[in-house]
Amino acid sequence: MSKNVLLPLTIAAMFALAGCASGGAETGDPSAPAEAKPEATASATAGNSAKPANGAQLDAQTLADIAQEIAGENSDAQIIDEDAMRAQLPMAEQNMKSMKIEPAKCASIVSADLKAEFDKMNMITLALPGDTAVEGVQVAIASYTDPADATANIEQSQKMLEDCSTFSMTMQGQKVEMKVSEITAKTKAAVTEANRSVVSVPGGEIPTIAVSAQDGRNLISVSVMGGSNEADDINQAQDLVNSVLTMIEEKAS
Repeated sequence: MSKNVLLPLTIAAMFALAGCASGGAETGDPSAPAEAKPEATASATAGNSAKPANGAQLDAQTLADIAQEIAGENSDAQIIDEDAMRAQLPMAEQNMKSMKIEPAKCASIVSADLKAEFDKMNMITLALPGDTAVEGVQVAIASYTDPADATANIEQSQKMLEDCSTFSMTMQGQKVEMKVSEITAKTKAAVTEANRSVVSVPGGEIPTIAVSAQDGRNLISVSVMGGSNEADDINQAQDLVNSVLTMIEEKAS
């Protein structure tokens, strides 16, 4: 899941920074993401026990209800459902093919068959803009027909972290450097994976904290982009993941 979420964040960061560097206006108003808990620490261990979410696959309406509950009254929140994402697949695949990834062994980051991936799951994403164009929170929820596909997805993310912790992406003449490192986060899901990535371009650097959790059929990924305090960003991400897991449990009961 991290791979699927990380890529659009990287592209968004690249073009946002390019706009700032050329005098472009920043966009986005302050959002109201879930509050971080400063008193919590980021030293908890991953891979925690929780009641497996092996029930029925979540349908599109349930995912939409969860996304709307997270967004609340935030008028700046942007919810993108699966139909909208599928409509963008041809352009996304074209952009992915035009990217140059170095080293070459990391090219698998953008070589996935997106349609085939969507056919395995129901999915929704939610973006909560921050104070600037390079800040914000993104939530992705995927519910798979087969729990094994959810497991394979998060394992693929973990392997990518091992094999491609440093790589570059070039698109439309713009090059970004990406460094990804494993961090520790704790959620109530059966499996938790977390990383910190830093995008470097001529306009500056953007850090992103990504916490992904798998429980049965469901994968939840929360990315906090452009934050200034790593511990707070981890807390915010894992708390939001837990909130989504709670919503899923309530809808399934």
